Amino acid sequence: MVSEISSGLVVKNKTVLMVQEGNQWNFPSADGKSDELSADTAQRAVTDLTGCDAEVSRYRDHLKTTFDKNETEFTWQPYSIEINGKPEKGEWVPIDEIESMELPSHLEKVREKLIDRL
Repeated sequence: MVSEISSGLVVKNKTVLMVQEGNQWNFPSADGKSDELSADTAQRAVTDLTGCDAEVSRYRDHLKTTFDKNETEFTWQPYSIEINGKPEKGEWVPIDEIESMELPSHLEKVREKLIDRL
């Protein structure tokens, strides 16, 4: 069985909203709940983190990737998300700084695409 992790890519003025998890940086992400669409999962992850109303604007299928973790296969589903308001949590990171950041392994696989296409 393949599990899904959905993420919200919130971009504003050549910066992207990210969260620090230990020594790594990630996008607002969540595991899907039973019968929840991956777009709804990404929207929930962003809303929970930011405290802002969030709306999915598009699926970023060119960034989708798969990876293994603890003997389970995961699919990472990225969505562009628009928010209304000022985020309660997270940091706005310049897109060009992603190149030097420590990222989870699934984002390492798509790092160059992230930098080029955000």
